Amino acid sequence: MSRRFQGLLDRYAAIRRAIDHERGNPRPSLLRLMRLKRLQLLIDERIRAFVELSALRRAAVPRFVPAPARQGTAFGQPSRTR
Repeated sequence: MSRRFQGLLDRYAAIRRAIDHERGNPRPSLLRLMRLKRLQLLIDERIRAFVELSALRRAAVPRFVPAPARQGTAFGQPSRTR
């Protein structure tokens, strides 16, 4: 896992803990909760974009395609010899 992705996950978890802590208070601050949730959504969007980009990069990598075993064959069909 890349450091950038791990950092995003760590920040997301820290904000999630802060939200849970604020909700557990006897008198939670609604303004603080809104700010924390906005941060959580921003980081969530960044995580999604990171995953989407990495999936596109993986899909763009050329795959190994083995050459046919013999030059006269076309993908497993026997060659026509006399």
